Amino acid sequence: MKTCLLKYTALLAFLSIAATSFAQDAMSNNRYIEVSGSAEMKIKPDLIYLNIMLREYADGSRNIELKTLENGLLKALKNQDIEQDALEITNVQGYNWQRDNKRPDFKAGKSYRLKLNSLDKINPILADLDPKGIEYINLEEATHTKI
Repeated sequence: MKTCLLKYTALLAFLSIAATSFAQDAMSNNRYIEVSGSAEMKIKPDLIYLNIMLREYADGSRNIELKTLENGLLKALKNQDIEQDALEITNVQGYNWQRDNKRPDFKAGKSYRLKLNSLDKINPILADLDPKGIEYINLEEATHTKI
C-alpha cells in the first residue's frame, strides 16, 4: 500500500512539474508588442459662433437708433449670402435710472449670436457695419461638425 501511495505521489509530482514547465515554454514563445499613445490634428473650424453687441449712439445732435443698426447688420448678412436664420438675439439691455422721466442719454443695446460656416465671411460683414454702433464682437465658439 505504501509503495502504491508512493507511486501515485511520484506520478502526481512528475505531472505537475511537467505541466508547469510546458506552460512556461508556451508563454515565452508568444511575442507581443504593447503600444500606447495619443495624437493631435489641427483642423479648420466649420462652425463659428460670434457674439455681436450693437448699441445706440449719438452722432452730433441726432441719435442713431437700434433699428438702424439692426437693418445695417441684416443688410451686411444679405450681402454675404447668409440667411437670417443664422442670427439670433441673445440679450437686450439698457438702463434708465430715472423711472418717471425718460433720459435723453439712455442708449439701448442688443446682443446677437451669429452662426457662420467660414472665417472668410467675418471681415466683409464687419466692413459693412457702422463701427460706432458696435460695442463689441466676441468669438464665442469655433468647432468642427465632424468631431
